[in-house]
Amino acid sequence: MRERITQMRQALILGLTKKSSSFGFLNQQKGMFSYTCLNEGQVERLVSEYGIYLPKDGRISVAGLNADNVEYVTEAILAVL
Repeated sequence: MRERITQMRQALILGLTKKSSSFGFLNQQKGMFSYTCLNEGQVERLVSEYGIYLPKDGRISVAGLNADNVEYVTEAILAVL
């Protein structure tokens, strides 16, 4: 499980840093969750426009990512920036 979460975190970081260099800080985070530094408005857009649910503080469940959805989540995050 730890290895899968690490792989999903790396996939998320790779997708985000291809288009925005401001997500390198995710490399220092560990565990099942990561803070994305998205604001409440951006989080609300993720929920309403993309069906991606996360708390208003922008914490994302890395454990909830998988090979089928990580690209969608990455593109949605980039779209709300």
